[in-house]
Amino acid sequence: MKEIKIMLRYKILLLSAVFLLLGTALLPIQSYSETMTKTALSEQLIQQAWRQVLKGNTEAQPWPWIKSAPVAKLSIPHLNKNFIVMRGTSSTILDAAPGWHEGTDFPGSNGISLISGQRNTHFSFLKHLKPGDHIFLQTDLTNKQHYVVDELAIVQTATMQVPLKGNESVILLSTDYPFLNWKKNESMQFVVIARKVQKHPRITS
Repeated sequence: MKEIKIMLRYKILLLSAVFLLLGTALLPIQSYSETMTKTALSEQLIQQAWRQVLKGNTEAQPWPWIKSAPVAKLSIPHLNKNFIVMRGTSSTILDAAPGWHEGTDFPGSNGISLISGQRNTHFSFLKHLKPGDHIFLQTDLTNKQHYVVDELAIVQTATMQVPLKGNESVILLSTDYPFLNWKKNESMQFVVIARKVQKHPRITS
């Protein structure tokens, strides 16, 4: 009887260890699944808020505690990338979407507009851009503007100077650099400089 009890206890302990190991192994999968679910839900809510903005509600918030609203839509057709740009650049906002720096000119207007995104999510594609690539920016139902990448730069934060060529519209897309370094580095930025394509009037004889 003692031997049987000892064997049963051993089997119970062995099974407990197996379930514990399985549970530990499944934790990263569960965490990844939860993250993907939250990301998908965030994107849906931001898209809904963007549709409200297009209808005229410029203060439409995806959810109450983000305290921000969409201001524009970025499209890069050749990379099949589309992003809604939110107002502000807090960590909460940048976790959900690219953000517009409110101290810069409004996206699409004359001047320089700075838009930031995380290098390992929304703006990881920046490393694939090159001069001559096309970017489209939409701020309302009728206003879709065409930009062309003019320059790529790796700069020290707060030292970026972009000359304006007359009365033009420029967007800067920025993210932390280098891309493959997961440690946050606020001193270096990878910046894409894109200038609005000017529409020249047709000359008719």
